Amino acid sequence: MNSRSFVVNPTLLVFLLLVILSPVAAQTTSGSLSGIITDAHGAAVSGAKVKVTSASRGEVSTANTEEDGRFVFPQLDPDQYRLRVEATGFKPYEKSIVLNANDKISAGTIALEVGAVSEMVTVTAGAVELQTESAERGAAIRGKQLDNIAINGRSYLALTGLATGIVNTNSYAVAGHAGLANIFVNGARGNQNNLTLDGVGNVDTGNNGDQLATVSIDAVSEFKILTADYQAEYGRSSGAQISVVTRSGGREFHGSGYLFHRHEGLNANNWRNNRDGLQRNFFRFNNFGYTIGGPVYVPKVFNTKKEKLFFFWSQEYQRQLRPQAERRVRVPTALERQGDFSQTLDNSGNPFPYIRDYTTGLPCSASDTRGCFKDGGVLGRIPKNRLFGPGLAVLNLYPGPNAESLEHYKSGYNFTSQVSDSYPRREDMVRIDWNPTNSWRVFGRYVNNFDAITSFYGSFVLGSNITLVPITDARPGKA
Repeated sequence: MNSRSFVVNPTLLVFLLLVILSPVAAQTTSGSLSGIITDAHGAAVSGAKVKVTSASRGEVSTANTEEDGRFVFPQLDPDQYRLRVEATGFKPYEKSIVLNANDKISAGTIALEVGAVSEMVTVTAGAVELQTESAERGAAIRGKQLDNIAINGRSYLALTGLATGIVNTNSYAVAGHAGLANIFVNGARGNQNNLTLDGVGNVDTGNNGDQLATVSIDAVSEFKILTADYQAEYGRSSGAQISVVTRSGGREFHGSGYLFHRHEGLNANNWRNNRDGLQRNFFRFNNFGYTIGGPVYVPKVFNTKKEKLFFFWSQEYQRQLRPQAERRVRVPTALERQGDFSQTLDNSGNPFPYIRDYTTGLPCSASDTRGCFKDGGVLGRIPKNRLFGPGLAVLNLYPGPNAESLEHYKSGYNFTSQVSDSYPRREDMVRIDWNPTNSWRVFGRYVNNFDAITSFYGSFVLGSNITLVPITDARPGKA
């Protein structure tokens, strides 16, 4: 028997794994940058070398101007770039440009000055580049802006309220997978918004209001929302196009750790609880996590340099007690659990001992009690031999009354409760960026969510106003 051996190229193996793990999507997060190079008299400069360098990862892309002086970089990742133009007989020109996700930016007309290569023209500040290549309009938040904006509940969807033409009626006090519905953009319906994560659809199409997976706000590099006149490549929804771009590692190692704490002890009780003598509702959040990212340098295996392979890892834990509104219901009293309704009151606070004995066939009312239960001459008391044991057992499952004043009965209840939901969550994300050449950009990203809410009042389809059986609604997310 002949044996055969083979050697797998590690670089090819990593490339194939990233391609397999990366979902195929119609949309991307890359943008484009274009411009025109001229001399001082406005004549086009052809053959000029244009280079853009990524500030975070040092990626370099080059292009040469055409006969009309125009250059185009059709696909660039969202980042801050240093644009450099070099041409024989002219001073080199440098300028800093910020490119957001899906932007189609024009650097305008750049007029080079005649001079030696040793001289330099550097633009350190200037007007914001206009998006003249497309008509779409929106807003983008990235970098330090994301770090410095206080977000209650740490949901990036809360940032939609910063854009014009948007009405957002959601409350993001509690972190979770919901919050995409009820965002109204330029009059469109609240269920007509599209959300992408790194260009991949992230909408639960079962209701158009939930996300399939979430990432920590500390793992977001850019948040962008398009509100009008966006191109046909987006499609699907007539409302907003919301784009979330995850963070990638850079040339230097960076990390962070954080803890956000909230406790009901710092809240004021509401007037209704004060009136009814109820304590403040449990409203406790403990959100803690960390991030780390940087270069991967393993020359013997991947033959990489510090500008070729990067990683970013984020993990956040959310320990939440979600408050519930006060619930008011009628529950069986101690006497009623024994079949004695002689002391039962109606919703007006008047006695109501009229329990009909169907075996008599006679009426049972305040004016005619012939068909009502009576035991030992007491109206409303059911004889013990007529009681059904399993039914009594069911009654005993209910909690006992805790609000039995006449005013409570007049309001239609004798039991009140306010039990907060337990809502622990976890958000994990890992991203790998690999730049094998200046022309190739490959990345893979994996998101894993633990998301399970336990409510004593049941779920949204099995709701109850009594704390009988807690129900856990688990919705894990992966992307």
